[in-house]
Amino acid sequence: MKKVVVWADRNREKFWFSVLLNLLFLTLIFIIFRPIYETNDDIGISNMVNGAKGSYDPHLVFVHYFLGLLLSAFYRLAGSVAWYALLQYAVLFCAFTAVTWVVIRRLGGSGVWIALILLTIFGYEGYVSMQFTKTAGIVSSAGMLVMFDSVDRERARYGELLCGIALACLGSMYRYNQFFAEAFLMTGTGVCFLLVLHRREQGVRPGMLVRCIASFAVLLGLVLGLHWIDQSVYQGDPSWKEYQAYNRARARLYDFGFPDYDAHRELYQELGINKNALRMYRDWNHMDTEKLTTEVLRELEANKEPRAFDRAFVEDFFETFPVGFFTLPVFYGFLLIFVFWLFWGNHRREEIAALVYEALITGLLYLYLFYEGRYLYNRVDVGLWFAVTLVLLWTFRQGAPYFQEKIGLVLFLAVTIFCQRDWSKLWRVNSEKAVSGMLEARAVIEEIGNDTEHLYLAKAKTISFAKSYGVFDQVPFGMARNLYPLGGWASASPVFADILAEYGVSNPFRDVVGNEAVYLIDSNIKQTMKYIHTYYDEDAEAVFVKEIGGYKVYQISGSAAEASEYTEPVNEH
Repeated sequence: MKKVVVWADRNREKFWFSVLLNLLFLTLIFIIFRPIYETNDDIGISNMVNGAKGSYDPHLVFVHYFLGLLLSAFYRLAGSVAWYALLQYAVLFCAFTAVTWVVIRRLGGSGVWIALILLTIFGYEGYVSMQFTKTAGIVSSAGMLVMFDSVDRERARYGELLCGIALACLGSMYRYNQFFAEAFLMTGTGVCFLLVLHRREQGVRPGMLVRCIASFAVLLGLVLGLHWIDQSVYQGDPSWKEYQAYNRARARLYDFGFPDYDAHRELYQELGINKNALRMYRDWNHMDTEKLTTEVLRELEANKEPRAFDRAFVEDFFETFPVGFFTLPVFYGFLLIFVFWLFWGNHRREEIAALVYEALITGLLYLYLFYEGRYLYNRVDVGLWFAVTLVLLWTFRQGAPYFQEKIGLVLFLAVTIFCQRDWSKLWRVNSEKAVSGMLEARAVIEEIGNDTEHLYLAKAKTISFAKSYGVFDQVPFGMARNLYPLGGWASASPVFADILAEYGVSNPFRDVVGNEAVYLIDSNIKQTMKYIHTYYDEDAEAVFVKEIGGYKVYQISGSAAEASEYTEPVNEH
C-alpha cells in the first residue's frame, strides 16, 4: 500500500494519471452497475438516427445536427453498435478526466480523493443513469473549468484552453439551453478569478485578464454560431421547419400545463375540445393532426394565466426551497465539498465574496425555474450542482495538504457506501428481474416489427422502447418502421410522418377508422372510442384482434354492422 501511495504522489499531476484513474472508475461502474437511460428521451433521439425507423436521419431535434451527422455515419458503418450511448460515454469520460486533472493539480494529494468523490456522486449520474441533458451540463461545466484553469497561469496553455473550449462547445451541442444555465453558474469562478487577480501585485501576470476575456468571447461566439447553423438546417427544410414550430408550441403547453377547462370553457368549445379530448391530450395522446394543430396549441398556450410574481409566489418559493434541494442526491455531494471548504478552504474576503455571489445567482436561477414551473428535475439539477461544486472547489488554496491519504480514503469509502442506499437497485446482481422484464417488452416490439402488413398505433403508456432496450442494446434496422406513438415530441416529425405515409395515413385518429391495415394498441379503448365517436365516426366500433404481451390490439370498424364476434362493447357512459 505504501508503494502505491508513493507512486501516486509522484505521478498524480500527470495527465495520464487522471486518464488511468477515470478508466479504472469507469471499469468498476460497468462491472457493478447496469446502466440505464433516466428518461425515454434518449432512446427516442437514438431511434431517429440508428435505423430503427428505416433511415439514418441526423435531425436529432434537441441534439445538434453535426452530432447527428456523426452518429449517422457511424450507424451506416456498423449498425449493430450502440453509437449514441458510446458517443455520450466518450464525451463524459473526457469531461470527468479533465475535471480530475484540474482538481488534482490545484489541490495536490487530497485532490485525488476529492476527484474520486466527485466521480462517485456525479459520475454515477452521468454514466449509470444517463440522460443527454445531464451530459450537456456536466460537459459544459467541465470545459469552462479547464478554460479558467488554463488562463490562471503566467504562461498561456493554449492546448488546454482549446480543449476546454471544445468540451464546452460539445456540452452546448447536447443541450443548448443547459449550456447557458451552466455558464451562468460558472461565472462564480470568474468572479473569484477577478477578485484574486486584483489582489495580486501589479505586473505579475499582465496577460491573464486579456486571455480570460478573449477565450470566453471566442467560446460564446462558437456556441452561438453552432446554434445558428443547427437552426438554419431545420429552417431550410420546410417539413422540419413546420415540425419545429409545432414542437415548440407543444413543449410550452406540455411543460407548463393546459389552461383549466372550467375557467376557459368558451375557449375549449370554440376550439372543439371537450373534456374527454382534453384528458386524451393531457395523457400524451395528442397526434390528432386536425384537432390539435400548431395554431390550436399556440392559442391554448396564449390563454394560460401567467403566474403572478407576488407575495404568495415568494412564499411558495421559500416553502419549496431550500428544503427541495435535499430531494436531490447530488446536493449531498455539494454539501460534503462545502464541509471541506469550512475546514480547509480559503476564508479570505475574495473567496467568501465569490461564494456569496454564487449563492445569490444559484438562488436567482432556481427562482426563475420555479417561476417557469420547471424545477427539481434531476436531469437538469445534476449539471447545475456540478457547476456550483466546481466553483466551490475553485476557491480552495492551490497545493495545500488538506488532509492525509488515510482520511481521504475513509471519506471516499463512506460516500461510496452511503450512496449505495439509493443505487443498489441498479447493481447487476439485483437486475435479473429488470432484465427479464426488458426482454419480455422487447419481444412485443419484435413481434410488432415483424408484422409489416399492419401499422400499429400505440397510445401512451403502452409500447415503450425505453423499457425494451438498454443503453448498449441496438434496435435492429427497421424494427420501428410500422409502429407509431400517438404522442410525444418525435411523433410529429418528418421521420414519423414517413411511417404514416407508407400506410396511407395522415391523421391517425381519423384514418384508423375502417382501415384494415391499421391496428390500435390501447389500454383505455373506451376513452378512444368516445373521442372517435365525437369527432370522426359515431358508428365506429372497436374490434378486438389479439393480445401481445398483455397489450390489447384493436381494429376500428367503420360501422356497427361490420363488427365481428370479437367486438368488445364500449360503454361511453
